[in-house]
Amino acid sequence: MKELNIIYSENYLKYDLGSDNPISKTKTESFLEKFRREGKIDYKILEAPRANEEDLLLVHTPKYLQELKRLADYNLEFDADTPVNLGMLEGGLYIIGGTTLSLSLALQDERVVNLIGGMHHASSYQASGFCIYNDHAIAIRKLQKEGKIRKAIIYDLDVHAGQGTQEIFYQDPSVMTVSIHQDPRTIYPGTGFEWQKGEKEGLGTNINVPLPPGTREKNICKH
Repeated sequence: MKELNIIYSENYLKYDLGSDNPISKTKTESFLEKFRREGKIDYKILEAPRANEEDLLLVHTPKYLQELKRLADYNLEFDADTPVNLGMLEGGLYIIGGTTLSLSLALQDERVVNLIGGMHHASSYQASGFCIYNDHAIAIRKLQKEGKIRKAIIYDLDVHAGQGTQEIFYQDPSVMTVSIHQDPRTIYPGTGFEWQKGEKEGLGTNINVPLPPGTREKNICKH
């Protein structure tokens, strides 16, 4: 069996929203330490590279990026769930780089996992749900630009719908998004309905599978 490539950088720890938040450096460090101690498969750790402003512009608008920098300079919030600071801006660049490296390795038939990522609430123009950059959207756009892929499918299994990813690719037939999540009438972010199927050339490429609260795996298989 091939060894597992774990993509990681200490710079990930700069994207820290506190120990009581789902995204915290404490949890990232604890997972890596537990894996090192108890992991039963061969692995190696690869350093995540840093993305740059050109990469960000593949998905996010210049106006939005300027607003993030303004908020970060004063440690302000984009919304109640999403603070913005300079550490997050810097850490986010490494998360994007790590996700891009992960996809590149997967295309080479390597086993790979990125320790943090999937910032699916960030849209092209808005931060939300702890997410300021949409790393997987940027990674896909970058690989498309480099001619490494033409099309992609995103499988999103988070309990929350990824409204940011949905917005970014809603009119794009080259990227299919499939999101399985809790009924948006009962949970944040309040969108991700079955009738939201994409539009224009992207019609039919956005698939939402909302499920009742408390759904288990056997229920998903029956859906």
